[in-house]
Amino acid sequence: LYAGLMVEGDRFSVLEFNCRFGDPEAQVILPLLETDLLAVIEACLNGDLEQIALRWTPQTAVCVVLASGGYPGDYARGFEIEGLDALSGQPDLFVFHAGTLRDDGRVITNGGRVLGVTAWADDLPRAVARAYQSVEQIRWPGMTYRRDIGAKGLAKEAGEVAREAARKELTALLHAVIDAQSYEQAEKALAQLRAHPLGATLAKKVNEQLDRLLYPLLSCHQGLVRITPEWLWRD
Repeated sequence: LYAGLMVEGDRFSVLEFNCRFGDPEAQVILPLLETDLLAVIEACLNGDLEQIALRWTPQTAVCVVLASGGYPGDYARGFEIEGLDALSGQPDLFVFHAGTLRDDGRVITNGGRVLGVTAWADDLPRAVARAYQSVEQIRWPGMTYRRDIGAKGLAKEAGEVAREAARKELTALLHAVIDAQSYEQAEKALAQLRAHPLGATLAKKVNEQLDRLLYPLLSCHQGLVRITPEWLWRD
């Protein structure tokens, strides 16, 4: 059961529920299935699917569809497809045939969607790279394909990596403020926090707390007051 969805922010609109092995949906999902697919189908026919425990490989798959030039409009047929032999038997790759024919020992184009190149790897960046490396080995006149498959997922992962890096940087800068042993050290650390692209708002909060709590203490006790992190994260 495959759900076709349109996603806009937090809103989901259902286009279809696909109850068949559609391409490229099945071509990117089924390669990750470790359970015998025939056993799953027989269990469905016998009405005892609950007895089957599906096992999936903990990897990520990407499918790039290769189409005839002009598709989904008018397109020519009968072009010989080159490069398939080099991809045969790869352990992390399937090339699914959709619009092809065998003609006197050659594989030729015979449809709009011609091939589905599916690759899988331990993470999305490697799967995307593997799929497109394989696509580059296939050729026929007018061959076309999307070059942004996986782009949204890659952007999301890149954003998460950037946010994690920024979090670590801000944490280190905060610790420099928290561990300050004098007014001068606190001011210097706070200046570095302000200079961080994402640190301005946090620095403002820190500065408010310093004005309210730390600086009076430093003034009264002439320094050597160790800051504890609890005051920083209140409110």
